Amino acid sequence: MTNNQIRDKIVAWLSVLRKDFELGNEGLLKSERLHLDKSKVEDEIFAIKDSLSEIEKLRFEKIKPLLRNEPKTGFFLTKEQVLKDLTPLNEYVHFLFEQYFRVKIKQELEDEQFWVKTQIDGEDTHLFIGDKNDSGKKVHLISDGGTGELRIDPKDVSPHDLLAKVTTIIEMKSGKKIQSTRTSLEFIESDETNK
Repeated sequence: MTNNQIRDKIVAWLSVLRKDFELGNEGLLKSERLHLDKSKVEDEIFAIKDSLSEIEKLRFEKIKPLLRNEPKTGFFLTKEQVLKDLTPLNEYVHFLFEQYFRVKIKQELEDEQFWVKTQIDGEDTHLFIGDKNDSGKKVHLISDGGTGELRIDPKDVSPHDLLAKVTTIIEMKSGKKIQSTRTSLEFIESDETNK
């Protein structure tokens, strides 16, 4: 099975699980539907197991039940029961999603004194900055694409040893841009970001 086919399956599984969680959250998921949907996803994962990596196979084996009990039919499940029954499978499918949809984009820039590399990994952007004359020491900044938080990898050089300031540019859906530094916060024109 190709990676594109696996990606399509993962998206379909996430859709089924999301719908079941939504129904379960409202107390509207019946036991037979949960059993049918969960069994279908597990069976489809089992069917493609030869296309999975060793770690993906082992993680699946860890959550797959050895036996399936036939559910009592006609009962609405509690939110807690739905969470208990679906969470391990949901976490596994999200793990597969991360494996197959993670995009790693690398870019590099350098001049006579410094080198800069970026790597996009999932939602995070990693920024590595180094001084060519300083035997491999580097600053490693991580920009969280989900929260906007800027973190510093503690294993590397303190950014204060190399950087004077870090500027963040926020673009609103309207197109307006805001520049934020430690000492300022201001609206900026779009052409100022290209400087």
